[in-house]
Amino acid sequence: VFAFYLLFATMKGNEIFGLRFFICEIHPMKYGGTYMNSFLVNLSLLLFCIPPLIQFVATSLSEYVVVTDLDAIFGQQIRFLIFFEIFFANNVFIIMMLSVAVITLFAMLCFPNSETARRSRDMAKRLSNLENQAAESERAERQAKLKRSSEGEGAGAGATAGGEAMQQV
Repeated sequence: VFAFYLLFATMKGNEIFGLRFFICEIHPMKYGGTYMNSFLVNLSLLLFCIPPLIQFVATSLSEYVVVTDLDAIFGQQIRFLIFFEIFFANNVFIIMMLSVAVITLFAMLCFPNSETARRSRDMAKRLSNLENQAAESERAERQAKLKRSSEGEGAGAGATAGGEAMQQV
C-alpha cells in the first residue's frame, strides 16, 4: 500500500510538473489534447522516478524484503558497487530525495497558483453558489407556504363565521 501511495504521489507530481514548471507549461497532459512528445516526456519522467522509488521502499521496509530478489539487487549488488558505495554510506540518495520533497513543499506553499488549484477554487465557488441558491429557494418556498397557510386560515375563519351567522338566522 505504501509503495502504491508513493507511486500515485509521483504520478501526481509528474502531472503538476507537466502543467507548470516555473512560469510556463512544458508538457501538459490534457484529455484528448496531449501530443505524443508530451506523453513520452511525462512517461520518461515517471520511468526516471521508479528506480529511486523502489530503492526507497526497499530501504524503508528492509525487514520485509529479506532473502528476496529486491534485497539481492538493492541490498547487496548495487549497494557494494565501488562507485555507489560512497553514496550509500553517506545516504546521499535519501538526502537528495528528502531535499527535493522539501523544495517542492516550499514551492507549492509559495506559488500555489496552478491550473488545478484554480479549477478547485472555481468548483468551490460554484458549489457555494449552488448551496446559496438552494437555501434561497428553500426560504422562498417556506415563505410561500406560510403565506398560503395564513391565507387559507383567514379564508377558513371567514367561512366558519359566515356559517355560524347562517345557523343563527
